[in-house]
Amino acid sequence: MKRRRAHIQRQRERTKNVVSAATLSGVWQSQPFSNVIGKTAKPEKHKQLPPVGRAFEPLIMPPKSKEPQASDAKSPEDLIKLLAKSQKEPLSILKILKEAQQRDGADSSQPSAILGAELASYKEYFSKLRFQYLEQVTKERFLNAITADIPELVEPEEIEQLEIKVARQKEGLRKCKDEVDAINAEISKLGKKVCDEYVSLKSTTTHLLSLPTTITSLESEVASLLRFSPGSTDSSIDLDLHLPLRETLHRLQATDTEIIQLQRQIDAANRNITAKNRRIEVLDRELKPLEANAEAVSANAEESRRRREEERRRGLANRENVGKWYGTVEGVLGELV
Repeated sequence: MKRRRAHIQRQRERTKNVVSAATLSGVWQSQPFSNVIGKTAKPEKHKQLPPVGRAFEPLIMPPKSKEPQASDAKSPEDLIKLLAKSQKEPLSILKILKEAQQRDGADSSQPSAILGAELASYKEYFSKLRFQYLEQVTKERFLNAITADIPELVEPEEIEQLEIKVARQKEGLRKCKDEVDAINAEISKLGKKVCDEYVSLKSTTTHLLSLPTTITSLESEVASLLRFSPGSTDSSIDLDLHLPLRETLHRLQATDTEIIQLQRQIDAANRNITAKNRRIEVLDRELKPLEANAEAVSANAEESRRRREEERRRGLANRENVGKWYGTVEGVLGELV
């Protein structure tokens, strides 16, 4: 374990050195920033950024000097402060562009197209510088994050044992799930059975609760029947109510037989009634034209009687007129005589 910890410590120190070297790689060197963009310096248009894998290769550190180096910076903020101290004048992108414009104004022979191309190159170069700085800071933070704590080393045997243990636990969990499913199914069956029993018990309870009222009504009906019976009202001397079971069954059987016979007679009478109803329908159909003829004959007779009455009334009127005429003539003749 001690050797392992020492090995891990050495790896951490080596990684920190690699992070410092990767932070200082590219443009961010110990030289002043003004040397990067000089009066005669030309920006590189297609400068390739260092790949991620090169940050982990051993780099040759610059020689130590009395002045504070960029390698002494422990954070990006310290690195920016050291770079600012190395500048004689405050650095500003607007100032650099102004100086470039002054130089371009002094050299009036350069065309405006070349100046625009240089300005675009400067802008692209500054964007690349900013991207490279962000990339190096991100690498440093990532490496610090993964090397801050000592990683726990695990042997392959331990991993295999853990996998076996996890497989056993999964198998046990599967068995427990199967048992739980079986218990849930059994509980569902019991719940359904209990619900059915509860429904039947509830219906039985409702029927039993309605029995006292039914019994009371039946007792009152029996009392009324006994009160209006033709025999004695005393039930103790009513022989029909104190017959033995066999005789009661015999009477009940005889009553059932009589009821069956009566039912047969009723069925026969119903059949006869059906036949008679059919005969009546036939007679009704035959009677309708006869009734129509009778009505016509009655109408004719009534018309004849009416005509005779009219003729009779006419004859009486004529006779009265004749009688009056005779009376008048007789009076006239009597006067004449």
